[in-house]
Amino acid sequence: MFSLFRENIRIALNSIRNQMLRTVLTVLIIAIGITALVGILSAVAALENTISKDFASMGANTFNIQRYDFTSRSFGNNEDQKVNPNISYREVKEFESQYSFPSTQTAISFTGTGSAEIKYENEKTDPEIAVMGINQYYLINSGLEVEEGREFNVFDIRNNNNVAVIGSDFKDGLFQGLDPIGRTISIRGAKFKVVGVLESKGSTFGNNQDLRIFIPIQHARSIFSQPNINYNLSVRVSDKQMLDAAQDEAITTFRNIRGLKPLQENNFGL
Repeated sequence: MFSLFRENIRIALNSIRNQMLRTVLTVLIIAIGITALVGILSAVAALENTISKDFASMGANTFNIQRYDFTSRSFGNNEDQKVNPNISYREVKEFESQYSFPSTQTAISFTGTGSAEIKYENEKTDPEIAVMGINQYYLINSGLEVEEGREFNVFDIRNNNNVAVIGSDFKDGLFQGLDPIGRTISIRGAKFKVVGVLESKGSTFGNNQDLRIFIPIQHARSIFSQPNINYNLSVRVSDKQMLDAAQDEAITTFRNIRGLKPLQENNFGL
């Protein structure tokens, strides 16, 4: 048996020596294939990890109540389009007071304008700055983190303090490299002290996330008083295992606020 095994080894070695080029090419092909496979698997794992972190940073345990679902409207055809009413300030305040699901926090926000001009001393921006009115939970619910200074607290919102949190691009733009914390900016003639600068988020679909300014929601309502303002709600759940139950409770609460009957469809998006 051992001699037969040794003879097989000898024949195999002779075959390799006689066909060296084919042997080398075969080994190279196998090596390249294995390397490519390992590289692809590593790249996919890295991409999956990055995407998971990005979604987690945006609030993995957070859901929004807004005017429409993402897929509820279709454009470019003649079909009747469902038109949902705006979410009003009265409705978001009622939701904030009535929604009592445990271990949740509710953020209220609206976009005052996407074309504001911001002033600091003799400097001013182009009229392309988005200004949002928010409460104390919006930044954390949206996965936004403060790089310098602080975020809003409950006293800023309740007392309507003249404070603002700004995007990272203002440091080298409006403030020309100066420390923005504690400096006063002007928005449509109203003065706000900068208390925080957000970490950079970059652009999403051409929309610069670092050229935004956040102010307390009541101040925003006094500055941007156009009719039919649409508000947004976001709810963050501390334990994602409770996310489905929290959503069901939110739907029920908002349906009651809107006075919908049991057989009526939702006229808002989740």
